[in-house]
Amino acid sequence: MGNVDSAAFPELFDSTETIKELFSNMTDSDSQLRNEIKFLCHYTDYSYFTNWLSRNPMVFVQTYSPRWINSLYFDSSNLNTYQANIDGVSTRHKLRFRTYGKSIGFHLGFLELKCRSNRLGWKLRHHIDIPKFSMPIRWETIRAQWKQQIPPEGKLWLDSLSQPIVLIRYYRHYFENLDRNIRITTDHSQTVWSQFHSSVPNLRTAHHSYSSIVVEVKFKPEFLSVAANAIQGIPLRPSRHSKYVNAVKRLHG
Repeated sequence: MGNVDSAAFPELFDSTETIKELFSNMTDSDSQLRNEIKFLCHYTDYSYFTNWLSRNPMVFVQTYSPRWINSLYFDSSNLNTYQANIDGVSTRHKLRFRTYGKSIGFHLGFLELKCRSNRLGWKLRHHIDIPKFSMPIRWETIRAQWKQQIPPEGKLWLDSLSQPIVLIRYYRHYFENLDRNIRITTDHSQTVWSQFHSSVPNLRTAHHSYSSIVVEVKFKPEFLSVAANAIQGIPLRPSRHSKYVNAVKRLHG
């Protein structure tokens, strides 16, 4: 599912009509697809959200230990991925290399193509596990080593979206209802490193953003009605927030 336009909803997302409106444009689809609804929460309002979550009748509990997530986003030289999001293109994708843990490296992780068609999303991914290398190392060398491990499909991704643009790190908490068909994640303490026009990874000049928390509700299309009930009364506005797009705007305006 694509992000929801906040202009279509009142300040507090808590009416039955609002819930119905949000889900009216969703349809059942393949079970491997996933819908996502994003909300942006200011730190000063986070207690209202956690209070809502703790009182939710579907009983959400923390199902995984919180962890750091690091996503390195790639784009074309003229930022086609970024522009497609800005223009609201209904079918689009973005390429990233994702790792986990506070220590950042580029030798072990996943090369992911995150795809979206209208309000449905899915991921294609290839595992990367190359020998650990010493820094600094040129991006072209890293990409060449990755290509030795991935099938032709992944090589095409790196050829068409070859420019490392931005590295984003944040701390994620995971919650699921007792039936484990609705997941809610909260992303905190975002840090961004620009890689634009950099021939080697930049891990020195960081930009921090601690004022907002990104909340995402995720579910398979067959659980539309369950999700509609689960998010009733959430004291947040749906948002078209994109970590990648916002980082590029902030760094390169």
